[in-house]
Amino acid sequence: MDVEPSQAASYKCRPVELITTQNPVSASTQAATDKTAPRMGANSTAPPRSKLPPPIFLRKGANFLKISTDCIRLRINYTKTVRTADDGIKIHCPDVETFRSLNKYLVDTEFQFHTYALEEERKLKAVICGIPTDFPVEDSSRPMRPGLPCAQTLP
Repeated sequence: MDVEPSQAASYKCRPVELITTQNPVSASTQAATDKTAPRMGANSTAPPRSKLPPPIFLRKGANFLKISTDCIRLRINYTKTVRTADDGIKIHCPDVETFRSLNKYLVDTEFQFHTYALEEERKLKAVICGIPTDFPVEDSSRPMRPGLPCAQTLP
């Protein structure tokens, strides 16, 4: 579309040709400058982040205003809350201590909630078929032969 300079002045805009030809930038030149420019600064590696505890899901009937004020009073500092699709609330805790204190508070006040076990508290469970019940546990902890069929793995 060609725009005449007299029309451009009346609309207070520049012609299209001038906009498209000024400072052409392509993605390939931008990527090349990012690769060639070394980052200056400290080469310190950050310590590995510890795994966050699982979120706590408040059920639909929970009174979040009361829970929130009690958490402030008890100095339980959760980091983030999100509404879920079923009108519940998902609470994220920054560390295990906060997770445990919030979990204890919710159990003591008998609010309806759901959460998952901490990773360090989960136990590995396995079912071994065909072993008599009087078989010693010490013998079952030895490595198994590879290639044996596994019927079921429990969480």
